[in-house]
Amino acid sequence: MNGAACIPNIGAIQRRRRFWPGVISLVLGLAHGAAVVVWSISPLLLVPAAVLLFAGFAGILQSREKT
Repeated sequence: MNGAACIPNIGAIQRRRRFWPGVISLVLGLAHGAAVVVWSISPLLLVPAAVLLFAGFAGILQSREKT
C-alpha cells in the first residue's frame, strides 16, 4: 500500500473540534433517549436522539481516525 494513504490530513486542533462536539452530541442523545423512555413519550421522539447519537459517533470516529 502507498504510504501516503496513512498520513493524517487534520491536525490536533481540528481533531479537538470534532471530538468535543461529538462527545456533547453523544451525551445529549443519551439524555434525550433516556428521557423519552423514562417518561414514556411517543417513540417517534427517539428519532432526534438517533440523529444526535449518529453525529456524536461520527465526530468521535473522525477525530480518532484523523480524517
